[in-house]
Amino acid sequence: MPILPGSLWGILGACILLSAWTSNSFGQEVPKESASPGVSKPGEVITNSIGMKLALIPSGSFTMGSPLDEPGRMKDENQVAVTISQLFFLGVTEVTQGQWTSVMGTTLWKGRVGVQQGPKKPGDLCKVG
Repeated sequence: MPILPGSLWGILGACILLSAWTSNSFGQEVPKESASPGVSKPGEVITNSIGMKLALIPSGSFTMGSPLDEPGRMKDENQVAVTISQLFFLGVTEVTQGQWTSVMGTTLWKGRVGVQQGPKKPGDLCKVG
């Protein structure tokens, strides 16, 4: 099981926490498939029942990465085609330890040297998988 840095938790944590349920723009818990009523613009932000701010990511296709002629481009920044087949909500910030614990019921960071603990601290060093 990999240990992921906190910077990835806004993405991965929100996807885990929202895999089946989310809140619509009225704060009502709804199945993910019907999460779009009341939210229509890409990037529009809602707040779910545990206080997570989530932005609507629409389905569609785009090119990710840097063009070959971009100044300062690194060798590993190749362009790739990305397709998002179904809209989803993405955490605006990384998942906090409090949010992780309220959904997952675990505290994987406890006992880790150098990890600040508290409900508003980042939920990094949590294992996934």
